[in-house]
Amino acid sequence: MALGGLAASVATSSVQAQPAPKPESLRKQKILEPSNLKDFIKHKLAAIVLG
Repeated sequence: MALGGLAASVATSSVQAQPAPKPESLRKQKILEPSNLKDFIKHKLAAIVLG
């Protein structure tokens, strides 16, 4: 019976959850590149095409 009373007190609580904020679009984010990228990639466009 003690558990039933606990469930009833939780169910009658008036706390409401706030909706989560929407994340910003990734299109707005600046793409950072490593300063030493040329040490690893000779042709950047070819690397992008290859994925």
